[in-house]
Amino acid sequence: MRLVWALCFWMASQVASAQLLAPAQELTESNLDRWMRSGVEMATLAGSVEELFATDEAFSAFEKLTHNEQDRQIDAFLAEKGLSKQADHMIKALGWKSVGDYMRFSARLGNAIAAYFIRSDLGNPTREELNALDGKVDPVILAVSEKDVAFI
Repeated sequence: MRLVWALCFWMASQVASAQLLAPAQELTESNLDRWMRSGVEMATLAGSVEELFATDEAFSAFEKLTHNEQDRQIDAFLAEKGLSKQADHMIKALGWKSVGDYMRFSARLGNAIAAYFIRSDLGNPTREELNALDGKVDPVILAVSEKDVAFI
């Protein structure tokens, strides 16, 4: 079990430096297992995609897109960088719909882990106590569902 947590923290740290996409898939054991098996290969592609978000404004505009529109932008970027074949091979081999799909799941998992620790530190806080953290903690972390926190 400690190994699983260590791997989760390591993978979350790989994503933590990136600006995260909107969450997509459900947090399940099978998705977590697939995500852990995907680690190094997909993280490399996801890291290259970070160039799309050179500014906060660019990330904000990207975040407002639908998942399909995000995927189209990511695909176009990967094609421009000559990474399309590598990306196609990896997403098929690892079972993701797209690089964006992997990134959105990573974001959801990372946000859930952060929310778990915040809520653990506060000792099962009420909604009012969580609302009091507004401005001190990323609102995305505060908005993580109880279901996602319970998964962690």
